[in-house]
Amino acid sequence: YSDWYEPACGKAGCSTYKWETFLTQELPRYLAANKGVNPNRNAAVGLSMAGSAAMTLAIYYPQQFQYAASLSGFLNLSEGWWPMLVGLSMGDAGGYKSEAMWGPSSDPAWKRNDPMVNIDRLVANGTRVWVYCGNG
Repeated sequence: YSDWYEPACGKAGCSTYKWETFLTQELPRYLAANKGVNPNRNAAVGLSMAGSAAMTLAIYYPQQFQYAASLSGFLNLSEGWWPMLVGLSMGDAGGYKSEAMWGPSSDPAWKRNDPMVNIDRLVANGTRVWVYCGNG
């Protein structure tokens, strides 16, 4: 759940994904204006592929997300085989290409969206973190 470099084209057609913009700007603005929700000091919680996104949102938007939880998430996306595995799972899930999301695995976006690479920022931000992973 990030802003993709290129449109996401798969079996269902093409869409322009700007999830980070939606979750950090558009949705909070709407909720504040229409539901009275405070846009600060919230939690980002993600299951599976959204687990890394929840952590990444807290890394880059610490005033907005003081709490982050990853439930069976992928937390080291730029390491080793993970870029290839992410690409395989995206292809299997709808014919999408990970390169459209963050470019080739050498692109800095992979490290930007990797919670383990940025764990020092979570610590510096004082983010309260919960990580859960089942035993299979």
